[in-house]
Amino acid sequence: MHINIYFGDKTVALSDKKDDAQQLTAENIDAAITSVLKNIETDNFITTTLCYEDLKILKEKFFSHFEGIEAAGGIVENEHHEILFIYRLQKWDLPKGKVEPGENIEHTAVREVEEETGLKNLTLQNKIGETYHTYKAYGKFWIKTTHWYYITCAANQILQPQLEEDIEQATWVTTAEIKNLMNNTYPSIKDILNKFFADKKLRF
Repeated sequence: MHINIYFGDKTVALSDKKDDAQQLTAENIDAAITSVLKNIETDNFITTTLCYEDLKILKEKFFSHFEGIEAAGGIVENEHHEILFIYRLQKWDLPKGKVEPGENIEHTAVREVEEETGLKNLTLQNKIGETYHTYKAYGKFWIKTTHWYYITCAANQILQPQLEEDIEQATWVTTAEIKNLMNNTYPSIKDILNKFFADKKLRF
């Protein structure tokens, strides 16, 4: 098993598969993580895989170098099997947002879809997975874990993009059309879409 963590257009993969990379040991795991984080901002950094026998421990050690923040969002499908996309900050994206204090993560996913697109009467079906990306804010490095859910709703609703959140468009996209958007989206969005469509043998 492995997870991808995105630093802008750069990636660090954490894995417990021995054939993915040289296996770290308990003695050198901390030094390896420190080295990767030191070099991640250099121009010559390439995608790197850190491999350790216990992925949970590796993830905990890696995440301990960041401030954490939780978010949730949805892959929303209507009865015509179209998927909801938003266009924000010159990128195609999926509706998502930060978990408020004391808020249930599932509630966050539904609330953010409603707020960012104007949709109502949403039905949360099941959890799809998580994505991870980092950024710098307030003088600190943060790692955001976004929890993604499969959500369904009726198509006969007016979409209202949340302009105050820089969302210019909210639109339904057919499966065939999704590939046309993938050259202008985030790697983490590709990841979660590929996971969602895996049983349909589709990759983006």
